[in-house]
Amino acid sequence: MTLMLGDPGRQRWVRGAIAAGIVVLALAGGFLFRYLRIGHQVDRKRTDAASLLKRGNYGDFIAAANKYDEIVRSKRDKTHAWRARVYINAAIPFEFGNVNSQATGNVDSLDAKSSEEAAAIAIYRSFARGELDGSLRLAEELGERFPKSALLHYLHGRALLLKGRNEQAENELARATLLDKEHALYHRYLGDARLARGDEERAEAAYTAALKINPRHIGTQLARAHLLIRRNEVDAAQGLLDQILTGSLRALASRGQRGWAHALQAQPLALRGEQIQAAVDRARGSAPVQDPTFADTLADALVRVFALGAAGQMAARSEKTMTGRPHPMLIKARVFLSQGR
Repeated sequence: MTLMLGDPGRQRWVRGAIAAGIVVLALAGGFLFRYLRIGHQVDRKRTDAASLLKRGNYGDFIAAANKYDEIVRSKRDKTHAWRARVYINAAIPFEFGNVNSQATGNVDSLDAKSSEEAAAIAIYRSFARGELDGSLRLAEELGERFPKSALLHYLHGRALLLKGRNEQAENELARATLLDKEHALYHRYLGDARLARGDEERAEAAYTAALKINPRHIGTQLARAHLLIRRNEVDAAQGLLDQILTGSLRALASRGQRGWAHALQAQPLALRGEQIQAAVDRARGSAPVQDPTFADTLADALVRVFALGAAGQMAARSEKTMTGRPHPMLIKARVFLSQGR
């Protein structure tokens, strides 16, 4: 009381101190609120990006990359967001066949053993160099370091599938789907591994699981078209491919996936002994990068119509894209046999 009712100068000082304290508290509260709000926004963007990646289309990967770019600009969790962005950049050419010229920063500074995403980046970059044996060794090594990583089981399975070790590939891809049941890509390639083993029924079950996650998943629709062609259900397959090339799914397909649709159109034509050059030319015009199996598919069709020189060239292209795979040698053997060598 004495303090408050005494000297007027002291009263003014006290009132000023109280006012200053109120301002400081207000500013601190504002900063705290902004900090928490930005943190909530970053968490939401990170969750949204992860959900987009699980849907598994090219546009989903691009949208997820944009989310991570926004996180990087916010400077919250910047290192993790940058690493996730680099992972997407590395994945796009292999998964969708599109050239990705996005700058990735100093990728060489990443230690592949430092995180699941850094490990995946290293494997994708090895795929891009066309070194299947090295990619397989790397996937095995890094998979042992991150045994609970669905992503690394998936990439190990993809490497095994390219190597033609289909039973082991199925085991790895099945493990990926057990660890992450909501990723369309994992189920799609589990179906491919089963189909490679001749198990059409269980392959279809895997494709159905992928489409339950994303009914408009382009990769799975392409895989289903391939399965339908194997079953000689050509009209149904053509209907799917038409949706991708000119219909409701076109906007979702990457350039490389449209190339795949054209390549698959060539298969039933070849089975009927019809002219396939136009389909082959369209496929080559949208050819996916980093996908040797695309060249294999065209080579198989060309052998069927006895376009043996072109088939041999496609086999050579497949081998050049990725060494260490058995299929190009099988195609070359078929060409030699057809030539009577």
